[in-house]
Amino acid sequence: MSQESSIDDISSWSKETCRLKLNETLPLLIAQYGNGASAAKKVGILKTMVVSLLPVLEEDGRERRFLAPVMSQTRVLFSSICSSIITALQETNASQELCHSLLHSLQLLVEVINSLEMVIQQMMPSPGETVSLDTIESLPCNVLAVIQRSFSHCKDSHTVYGDHFSAVSEQLSVLFKRAYSLQKALMTLFEVVSDSINSHTDSLSHVCDGFHELCRIMSGMDTTLLVGTWRFLVKLVIKHKHSIQHSFQTPPLVQTLCNEVESHYCHVLELAPHSQASGVQIQGSQGIDEKAFARTLKVCSLCFKMLHHLVKEFPEECVEECGPQVVQVLLVLQSLTPPSLTAKPISEKALQDLQRSVLVGIEPLIQLFIPSRRFCESLLATNQERKPDKSLATLLILLSIQKQLPLATDEACTLWLDPVIMPEDVPRESLVAGIFTAIKNCYVELSKPVTLPGIMCNGKPQTDISLYDYVLTHLCGFVASLPARFFQSVERCLLWNILSCDWSVVMVAIDIWCFMARYGSADLCLHHVRLICDLLTSLQTHQSIKASKHLTLLLGRLIPLLAPDHQLELLSAYPIETHPDLWSRFPLTSLPDSCRDTVCEQIIKSCTKALSDWSESRQTRDIGSAQNMMKHLIYVQRLFGQNDINQRIKESLTKPLGEALVCMCCVFSLDKLSPVAFGCILDVSAYLLQHATPAHILELLKMASSSVTADSPLSFRLACITFLQRLAKRNLPACPERSQILAHIPVLFGKVLSDPNYFIHQQALQAFSSFAEETTLESLVPECIRADNVQKNVVDYLNQIPAHAEVLSEKSEVKLLEGQRERLEVVYERLSKQTIPSDSEVYGQEETVNAGENGSDRTMEPQSKRYCSDAEVQLRDALGTLKCALTRVQELKAGMSQTPDWLETELLSARKSFDMLFSDEEPIL
Repeated sequence: MSQESSIDDISSWSKETCRLKLNETLPLLIAQYGNGASAAKKVGILKTMVVSLLPVLEEDGRERRFLAPVMSQTRVLFSSICSSIITALQETNASQELCHSLLHSLQLLVEVINSLEMVIQQMMPSPGETVSLDTIESLPCNVLAVIQRSFSHCKDSHTVYGDHFSAVSEQLSVLFKRAYSLQKALMTLFEVVSDSINSHTDSLSHVCDGFHELCRIMSGMDTTLLVGTWRFLVKLVIKHKHSIQHSFQTPPLVQTLCNEVESHYCHVLELAPHSQASGVQIQGSQGIDEKAFARTLKVCSLCFKMLHHLVKEFPEECVEECGPQVVQVLLVLQSLTPPSLTAKPISEKALQDLQRSVLVGIEPLIQLFIPSRRFCESLLATNQERKPDKSLATLLILLSIQKQLPLATDEACTLWLDPVIMPEDVPRESLVAGIFTAIKNCYVELSKPVTLPGIMCNGKPQTDISLYDYVLTHLCGFVASLPARFFQSVERCLLWNILSCDWSVVMVAIDIWCFMARYGSADLCLHHVRLICDLLTSLQTHQSIKASKHLTLLLGRLIPLLAPDHQLELLSAYPIETHPDLWSRFPLTSLPDSCRDTVCEQIIKSCTKALSDWSESRQTRDIGSAQNMMKHLIYVQRLFGQNDINQRIKESLTKPLGEALVCMCCVFSLDKLSPVAFGCILDVSAYLLQHATPAHILELLKMASSSVTADSPLSFRLACITFLQRLAKRNLPACPERSQILAHIPVLFGKVLSDPNYFIHQQALQAFSSFAEETTLESLVPECIRADNVQKNVVDYLNQIPAHAEVLSEKSEVKLLEGQRERLEVVYERLSKQTIPSDSEVYGQEETVNAGENGSDRTMEPQSKRYCSDAEVQLRDALGTLKCALTRVQELKAGMSQTPDWLETELLSARKSFDMLFSDEEPIL
């Protein structure tokens, strides 16, 4: 081509002329295209080459002679035009001149895109044929770069153009549409690319990366375009998965899809119609667009399905790598959807649409990730802090995993149920332990309570059940399906949670244990009972008060499940004479009549003897005998606490006990007792009022009304309430003490009815209601509620009006429960520092029981001694010195005819110091 020949001349050439002059003209045009000519001239050259020369170029030479040298320069040209627009906006001030320049540059961008689309159209094969990737190797990535830059430019246009946006918005719209058309053309071309691409795997991987980047750019722009691009990308990756499996990384696609699902789901909930119960009124332009809701929900559903499909097709690459991201999106889906307390109130129909379109895919997705260690660590790691609003979501996900675990491989079951943690691994719990941790974090949801769909059975309609029942049902079913090799891990977890401070997990663990005992063999139930009995007898009171209480609760549930002959066997295994503490904890109503009567008789007679010995012998009234007396009172207190047993105890047993208790109180100064010890005496006296003298009743009332405060131990305040309630049935004869007794009853009732503790307050209201119905002293009833606040609370209680019902809303109720949860966490943290038996101590006891069952008797070698720290040695030395000092004080006091005035004051001071060494729950003299 001569220098005089212009681009316009080439455009006017015939097809035959173009073919004849191709070898001469094309290299010159490519050279001019790559030199420093203006952008407009380059665009003209590109258009000329595409329209006039490319159609006559042989197919085998298009890649080498045209695409390879031209496409990369076209990408650079497009990028330079975009950069010039930004530069012009930053440097030019003249508005009219700038707008003209911007429109011209945007038009150039559109012409470049049109030329590229024509290139793609000319690369399309004949119908029924395919195109080899090596014939278009330079085309896809460069075209994708142009499309990406186009969409990015349009996406940021408000920020880039600022005040000039309105002037160029129409041209920007044209640019966006042409870029979309170019993308569709490229996707159409790749649908006919040959499957034989083994030698071009890197090129195809770059194309997949380019489409992935395109999806990221489109996020938040056009949902239709976004879904179409994702569909094409997933289809392309799966179609060529065997070819690109070593060169293309699939996990980034999964991670981006997780983000898309999360963002679209949040948008769906914003568009969802509100439930009528929420009280939200939406009118006018703020009304809910149901079409927008349905459209966004469809996009979210498609993204979720593509996520599942991609993971299913590439399990080896995605399952292990993408576990944390999938956990995050699952937590978001569950936490933003009812029954979560943080979910927005949406209509029932909208909720059903969400469940049918998106939430139904959660379990199939979880099933794919069950073998993933990182997925497991993301849910069960012990060093992570889950936000409170994700607690219920975590629990539901773990329950879903538990439901699918019986169908998993042995390796996956071991990973979740009995993990082997190596030093380099992330510390984590087992699945069952993780469920209990999640339950512990769901205090608000359990208290509200949250409800979930129950399990359908026997053709009955499905009903909603509480979260507690839902968890318990699934856990019991899971335990029943477990292979035997995992029982030890589950039993250890159950026992550990029974010894926990949190009552929610304690009750769940006890219920599951009872399920195991009930549906196991009779021998297994006996084995469990004897294990717990051995644990209780081995625990000292100062070691763990809560441990003994929780084990006692479990024991009370298991005893009724024992076979009758096994119940009688306990009498010989644990004689009452040597194990009164244990038998006082048994639910005696479940035992045979002969066994029950024997236990009651021996415990009550032992207590009567201890009280009588104390009253009759001054020489043996030392601290040891006082502690022994209080222990027997505690045994009787537990016995009387069983209402059914209390009504069956013969008067021949209670009358001597009541008389002995009155005598003991006459010779002992009740004001020297600790509140807990006095509460024990008060509680026992409440059950023996028919045998108590008016003087004894008056003394107890005086002491109680003067001692009880809001800071008193809980057990003491409850004893006061029990005493008042049972006092209603006691007929008071005419006696000097009658008027004083009647004066102290309203005082004590007033104090417990105004107690700030909601539990004490509720118990006091129930006791007062019972007292008012049963007492013959009607004149006392108005005296007990003279205070205005007390009277209002009692009236509201009798009318079944909840406290603060006028101000208690849904949100304030949740806020109240959240405050309770925070306070309980502080209490649990303090209680968790108390000593509880270690695994070795627990299972050492289990081995003892096993040996007894398999051997002729229950004797075996003693267990190895526990390690004794230096601090413990020093503590024992100090206690030994203290005992010697107390013995010396007793000897000196006995040898003095008259004790000094200061002695009593000093002893009281020492007694207070002793009280501080013990828990509030332990009665101390």
